[in-house]
Amino acid sequence: MMLSKGLHYAKTAKFNVIDVGQKAVVQVPLPQQQQQQKSIVSSTTAMNSEEDNFAELSAAVTKQASLVKELKKTGSERLAEEEKKLKELREKLVALGPAESLELNRKVFDETLIRRMFVVPSFEIHGGTSGLFDMGPPGAALKGNVVDAWRRHFVLEEKMLEMECTCLTPEIVLKTSGHVDRFTDLMVKDVDTGDCYRADKLLEDAIDAYLEKHPNVDQDEHRRIQRQADAFAPLELDDMLKKYNVKAPATGNDLTQ
Repeated sequence: MMLSKGLHYAKTAKFNVIDVGQKAVVQVPLPQQQQQQKSIVSSTTAMNSEEDNFAELSAAVTKQASLVKELKKTGSERLAEEEKKLKELREKLVALGPAESLELNRKVFDETLIRRMFVVPSFEIHGGTSGLFDMGPPGAALKGNVVDAWRRHFVLEEKMLEMECTCLTPEIVLKTSGHVDRFTDLMVKDVDTGDCYRADKLLEDAIDAYLEKHPNVDQDEHRRIQRQADAFAPLELDDMLKKYNVKAPATGNDLTQ
């Protein structure tokens, strides 16, 4: 009978027993392949951690920017302090990744959404209609997730009651509320691509950028213009866009009047 090294054979009245003896502890080095896999896992974990930090910081920047925008509208005394915090957050965000990674190629993004069927042009087989899109399977699923998150917060946590109303509104309602006579969002277009932008929002962002580059100027007059951006007449707003040299955000092209 052949036994492996370290095993002992003993015969009893009823059994044949193999005693494995004292277990020896031997340190076996990891094979090269396992070491490489371990290195890959560590590298992947580090990358995921960096991506998580970038996402968290990006969300913080967005939240802080919204706060600053609200404070500008109210003229709060906290504005300067919160703007400083926003600037620091943006600097940290840029330091985490190269600046080019923050740039969005709008054309590639739009083509990806359509190719992946997040959205598809409505009535496409009949020529389509500009500005109307249907949600494909991934887009519909994404919308469902957003609605679920909204419902969990407002309905379940805030104890609000959910309603679903008609998408159509009679003209008399909009006229009574003032939307027909007074509520008009002035739009401008990129002269080359035709992309549309709200002129007042472009002016607000341009003033932010101007004051960030020129922190020593008297800010009161610029903030006053910013607060009144949605109240200017078309010609006044056009003059302000020219004054601050506002261009199309995505391309840097000139804008229509």
